[in-house]
Amino acid sequence: MIARAGHPWRVGAALLLACGLLLAPLGYPGYFQPHSGFLPVYALYAWEAADHPVTGPAPFSPTGALGGDGLLPHALAALFRLAGAGGVTAVKAVFALAILLAAGGFYRLVHRSRPASTAMAALAFGVVWAASPMVLGSVYARGSLGGALALGLLPWVAEALTVAAQTSGVLAATATLWPVLALGLAHPGFALASAVVLVLVALLQRERVQPSPALALIAAGAGGLLLSGPSAPASFVQFSRPYQWLSQSAGYAIHSDPWGPGVPAPLTLGLLPLALFAAAWLLAPAARKPGRVVVTLAAALGLLLLSTTLARPLWQSVAATWLDGPWQLVALASFLLLRQAASAADRLRGRGAPAAALLLLALIVATPFLDVPVTAVTPAARPLATFADGRILLVGADLHGPLRHGATPRLHLYWQATAPLQRDYTVFVHVVDDAGTKWGQRDSWPVDGQRATSGWRPGELVADEHPVYIDVAGPREGYRLVIGLYDLETGERLPLGDGSTALEFRP
Repeated sequence: MIARAGHPWRVGAALLLACGLLLAPLGYPGYFQPHSGFLPVYALYAWEAADHPVTGPAPFSPTGALGGDGLLPHALAALFRLAGAGGVTAVKAVFALAILLAAGGFYRLVHRSRPASTAMAALAFGVVWAASPMVLGSVYARGSLGGALALGLLPWVAEALTVAAQTSGVLAATATLWPVLALGLAHPGFALASAVVLVLVALLQRERVQPSPALALIAAGAGGLLLSGPSAPASFVQFSRPYQWLSQSAGYAIHSDPWGPGVPAPLTLGLLPLALFAAAWLLAPAARKPGRVVVTLAAALGLLLLSTTLARPLWQSVAATWLDGPWQLVALASFLLLRQAASAADRLRGRGAPAAALLLLALIVATPFLDVPVTAVTPAARPLATFADGRILLVGADLHGPLRHGATPRLHLYWQATAPLQRDYTVFVHVVDDAGTKWGQRDSWPVDGQRATSGWRPGELVADEHPVYIDVAGPREGYRLVIGLYDLETGERLPLGDGSTALEFRP
């Protein structure tokens, strides 16, 4: 029915149904464990505590800038909060919206630019983009709220730049400019990068580019950067390697060196976008225009080279203050290849079986990326403590057993790193009375030495238990716990965000 009619409500229902599998991990209890960890939730609460300022939401993160997120992700999450959602639910809702926008936007892009294709074929391409490793990786592996929303808006912006509005007047201008303005507010740096790439590719392919959306996109990106305020370069940058572009990795670890410990995070163009690009070149006469293919390949290759260590000076000086990392350039390259492949969408016409098979294949290939690590620990409004300039967060703690002399209570600590750590730090737990006298102590590496801090992956929740015996000679009750980290080699304690060297914890 969709293949013949393509009515909006039918397309919308099919879109929700097709994307249900992609959205499933967002419905799990608790919170998943992307590289950003709980930072998107903390940033939302911090923004609310600052009374929703129009400028600069990023600096209100407990650990500093969020790597380019603009105002829009926080504003959308705030709307869900007004509807009664908790912070975690609101953030998950924005991630879900990003996936739906990706599928719906690419569907619209294909359906408008390739009228001969069926609605089912356009929907299949939409799901291919939403299920691509870079889109799903931005949500489930990296947890980039602004980055995920930007990739969801990208096909809408591409349409606005190249497809002439079918209506006139204010409605046409609004319909054309809303995704452009939204992208500028979602991720200003990515908006500027997208403007340069999409406009340049369209001009080289001799396509008509609407000047008003192009200029609006540049203005929105520049304005978004001004609103976001100055941001420091990313604390770590994961460069890509050629072998990764052709892989289908679904790992979660992040390292500057892909050969380091752990599995590199997704930096692949995606098997389906690559296969569809090759199939379009071989099977579809419309895709055999050498100029279009050469321009697309050249643009994609240029973006990929800028994501490698060859561009390290650029990232160290400017790029890391605009973008989350090189992965966004890989995502943009993947989008260009899939968009070129969509020129063969009309080859999926017929009874709908080829398009349905492509849609099903996209969901099957995406399944490994949906095996998301989830924690039952729900983020609070802010972490209990931040150590080492925000590189280590104490996100939760609970005590089992009484704080009484002669007892051995067990303190459960929940840690999270926001960047790779180079050293192994020791956790100390002291039991002191109101006078500051120490009656119990335990010093050890996390998880009894099994999870040294140098092996923590960004965003991973590390559950750490510390049983502490309280000397029977001490007072009967009235104890408090003092928690912190120190370098065993130097004995130097890691400072907290407030300048102190230990956290006083009263259960």
